Amino acid sequence: MKKLLFAFCCLAAFGLMASEHAPTYKSWSPFQLGLFPGIPSYVNNSRVIGLKTGWPISSGLGSTVDGFEPSWIYSGTDRVNGLQASIFMDLSKYVKGFAPAGALNINTREFIGFQAACVMNLAGEITGLQAGALNIAKTLNGYQPGVIGSIASEANGLQSALFTVAKKLDGVQVALVNVCGEVESTFFQMGLVNVATKKYGIQLGLINVIKDGWVPFLPFFNICY
Repeated sequence: MKKLLFAFCCLAAFGLMASEHAPTYKSWSPFQLGLFPGIPSYVNNSRVIGLKTGWPISSGLGSTVDGFEPSWIYSGTDRVNGLQASIFMDLSKYVKGFAPAGALNINTREFIGFQAACVMNLAGEITGLQAGALNIAKTLNGYQPGVIGSIASEANGLQSALFTVAKKLDGVQVALVNVCGEVESTFFQMGLVNVATKKYGIQLGLINVIKDGWVPFLPFFNICY
């Protein structure tokens, strides 16, 4: 019991520090129960330091959770510092922590930590780990392992899956098919088929294409700096 209380206090303290730039609220509560989107009305524009849970749905437009937000079907508080989880879907704007979901995990602005879902993860700017069957991010800073695909407009780190795609890559792609292009990148690609538009990289695979490279196509190995 003492260990559980200590862990909760640490998490609450982390949430308070992590919410330095969060909206200000006149009051807060240690517990909230949500039923459906916006029902009860207090789930919106509120702050919870502790536990917010959905039976079956937890929503929270303009709201913050510093602690835990587990729900049966859907967890949807805008800003979470801690854990956001559900059997079906998580939806957020800003997260610092861990967000597992059974099917879908959607973050529209910024995610720092670990985002995981069985079907698809979608994030704005993610710093940390994004893992699932299909991962999509506007900006990736970290590791993006996928079962089917990992896609990012800008990737700084490592992508791995059956196929990987990055408009700009400063890092590594490991997949059957790797693609990076349009924006000049510094990359290492390893897979069956590797394709890059802009130079500055190394490729290992059966088919290696660097469109603007010294040699546009080579089997097994290609390099350009």
